[in-house]
Amino acid sequence: MSRPITISERMSTKLLDLAHQSSRESISARDEDQLLYLLVSVKRPQIDSAEYLPRNLSLIIDCSTSMRGDRLNSVKSAAVAIVEGIGPQDKISIVPFSDRAEVVYPANTVQNKNALISQISSMSASGGTEIYQGLEKGYNEIRKSRLDSYSNHMILLTDGRTYGDTKECLNLANEAADRGVDINAFGIGADWNDAFLDKLVAISGSHAIYIEKPSHAMGHLQEKIEGLGVVFASNFRLIDNFPENVELQSVFKISPYAQHFTPDGLDIRLGSLEAGSPLAMLLEFQLHIHDSTESFLMPIKMLADIPSKRIKNYSISVEFELPVSDEIDPIDPPVQVVEAVRALNLFRMNERIWRDIEGGDIPLATRRLHQFSTRLLEAGHVELAEQVQLETERLKLMGAYSESVRKRLKYGTRALITQNLINDS
Repeated sequence: MSRPITISERMSTKLLDLAHQSSRESISARDEDQLLYLLVSVKRPQIDSAEYLPRNLSLIIDCSTSMRGDRLNSVKSAAVAIVEGIGPQDKISIVPFSDRAEVVYPANTVQNKNALISQISSMSASGGTEIYQGLEKGYNEIRKSRLDSYSNHMILLTDGRTYGDTKECLNLANEAADRGVDINAFGIGADWNDAFLDKLVAISGSHAIYIEKPSHAMGHLQEKIEGLGVVFASNFRLIDNFPENVELQSVFKISPYAQHFTPDGLDIRLGSLEAGSPLAMLLEFQLHIHDSTESFLMPIKMLADIPSKRIKNYSISVEFELPVSDEIDPIDPPVQVVEAVRALNLFRMNERIWRDIEGGDIPLATRRLHQFSTRLLEAGHVELAEQVQLETERLKLMGAYSESVRKRLKYGTRALITQNLINDS
């Protein structure tokens, strides 16, 4: 019988390294179903920075009336900082939008930074918010270049809710993801639709970032742009093709940021592998193992594109094997797996609270907020725990919640989860 491949077994490939840890060293054959957690990480090899591709960026900037004043001024300052730091081989396009969009700088390298900065500075706010208008023009600018020669990213900055075009936006995001173009979104202030933006960017494995104060826009945007400059592999997909007795229940991405996926029978897009942190995820399986067999075998397979090598659909996989016996596995799971499962439960608790509030079940949400505050305090996150407790009292007294606090807790907790797990690894 083959030995179990369970604890920190590493499989090195020519271009990517994959490691995994299992919550079990064996499976027991019994009537009830069982949970199995698999912590998977993919790391880049040590390569010279010259192997990275130049960036092909489109800044898609909300210039609707609600952006007037500090918000638009801060975004313009952030865009100027990006232009000043862009590389000579990088391409950029600038697309302001409201209820219609225009291209103030078509996709190109920057030959005259002062002229481009002047164009950015002249943007003004008016009209409503139709995000599709901006996405369509930004995507068209991205596509003017040969996509396999660049690292391709659309950067959306908005403070509002789009109307009547959500389906078109999601369809465009799917097409862009298929072509290796991702969408990154920054929500400014408290009024944007976080559920929609989360869904929009998750299609390509990206994530939305909450900018509470306009003055924070520059730091957030610069950090993101710098990360996009060191993408080694992109368009990671977990192939959802497991044996009939295995049900993938959830995928919880831990690094480079916390993100939760519920499988729907399709391959799951996991985003990019950036320098500085691995692409790490916790896979949660329900096993239907009711008969005694010699071993349980399950393949884990991912595909990715490696732009600098002009490689599409590069395959990285491992065949995961566990013995099956009549005994219950007595071995405690690895510490890293336990911490990842705790983080998943914390993440789920956070999401449930806001679903309860939005569904009108204030008593249940209040109880969960109290439990959530206790968990955060036990983990040493005193400031965030205090914010949760204040929100709990607000709900008790008023039966309502602050949208700004809700976003701060939602996105703040996600950031803490990622930070803690990376620091513990």
